[in-house]
Amino acid sequence: MTKKILILAGCLGLNGLAFGGTSGSIAGNFGELWQYQDAVVKMENGLWSENAPDRQFGNGRTNVVIADIKGPGIITMIHFAFPLASGTLDRSAILRMYWDGETNPSVEVPLVEFFCDANGSFPRVDNIVMNKKQAWNAYFPMPFRKSARIEVANDNPRYPNGSWAQNSCYSYVLYRKVKQLDKNTLYFHAQWRKRIWDQSSEWYDILDAEGTGQLVGWNVAMRPVAPKGKEILPDENEQIYVDGEAKPSIEWQGLEDAFGFSWGFPREDNSWLYMGCQSYYQTGKGAYRFFFEDRVPFKKSLHFTMGFSKEEGARWMKRFPEKMRVDCSTTAYWYQTEPHRPFGPFPSNAERRPVNVETRPMKASTENETLNINCGRGAKDVVYLKKGWDFVFQNGIPGRMSQRDNDGKTTEVECWCDTNDLKVKLTCPAEASGKLLLHIVDADKLGRAEKVFINGREMGTYSDFGEGKWIELQIDKTVTKDGAISVDIKPDNTHDAVVSNIRFEAE
Repeated sequence: MTKKILILAGCLGLNGLAFGGTSGSIAGNFGELWQYQDAVVKMENGLWSENAPDRQFGNGRTNVVIADIKGPGIITMIHFAFPLASGTLDRSAILRMYWDGETNPSVEVPLVEFFCDANGSFPRVDNIVMNKKQAWNAYFPMPFRKSARIEVANDNPRYPNGSWAQNSCYSYVLYRKVKQLDKNTLYFHAQWRKRIWDQSSEWYDILDAEGTGQLVGWNVAMRPVAPKGKEILPDENEQIYVDGEAKPSIEWQGLEDAFGFSWGFPREDNSWLYMGCQSYYQTGKGAYRFFFEDRVPFKKSLHFTMGFSKEEGARWMKRFPEKMRVDCSTTAYWYQTEPHRPFGPFPSNAERRPVNVETRPMKASTENETLNINCGRGAKDVVYLKKGWDFVFQNGIPGRMSQRDNDGKTTEVECWCDTNDLKVKLTCPAEASGKLLLHIVDADKLGRAEKVFINGREMGTYSDFGEGKWIELQIDKTVTKDGAISVDIKPDNTHDAVVSNIRFEAE
């Protein structure tokens, strides 16, 4: 008699689903891999240059449908490759999933946080359903009856045009077609929340679900708002209320205990199948916990919250008042019937950003410098920004050129480029004046020539800059009267326009 081994999907309580009409768990049956299974496995690709234009970022497109699948079926794997330009993403990219034509997403999470990767800051993630190392991968089974639509949006205010070089540059979604799904099949959900949390007087609500379902996991990223060097207080209680009960069915009396640790989180990183934690920048922690064997079912509702008990909160407040305010974000994972309770407005890009995460202090290279941008380096674009100064790349994409020195050594030169019109808008204090410096380079020796315009006024045509050339443009108060400087760089021949560095030195 063959013993069936039900992994993951069995733990999730999704047994009885059919692959091509055969019964079994969603995750398959490792004990019967030698037996042929009559199923159809398919894939949808997105974001890469080989895909249809509407499946790619760029040309002003900042919301892309990466999979639009007719059911019934079961998604078994989702993959996202690193961005070409920087190899990192932050919370600017948003992952949304819709089942059976619904208008409210069942999944709405910053892409990196869906993979337990706090603001994209972790070098590696390893757990039973997710991993990260040069790509993000998820293996949650996601059944659907009529349709599945997966979208990625990006609302980074510095790169509003959208580019696959600045976003995940390739994705695929693997799924199985099935003849039917069991009537008790539940739909996958994930919701992200974030706020500055005053632990001395408030509780943080992680999830409020309505319907019938089961909680299967969550992650948290937490940092103190207090000055650098302070650490979080990890002794909050986590409570789960099922079906409107007055007393929680489950209560952990310590945040670290909810993730399998004690006496605070360990200093070293830990990645296990069902739980783990990592350092979150300098003073915080990011942790995950999956409830597959001990998932929490509910028939009507589930309320998941955390905070200090009255007695313990008062004790901590007296000893460490500066530690009680934290920048906290959470993702809850659960399965339930549809329709689900709508999530409400998603936090803006500015609201999603972690507070005080700069690990290397920005430093001006000259006494009068107000802005310094190393173009094309993604998350490392900004070298220095004085308060009141910022930038928006309105048109163009990050690029790289190969440069060979006299000894034959080749190095990569980053830049921002466009074949038609490279547009950058600098924001500044009104009536600022000084010197704008643009570094242009033709490292791959294509014979580029380009025209430079400031606020629509032509400033000159430049060529012969194979070794790089600095353009110095005087900016007076009439140019910046509205608090902005529009820079247009247009090719003057068949090659693309490029800029590798932008600086401003105030008078």
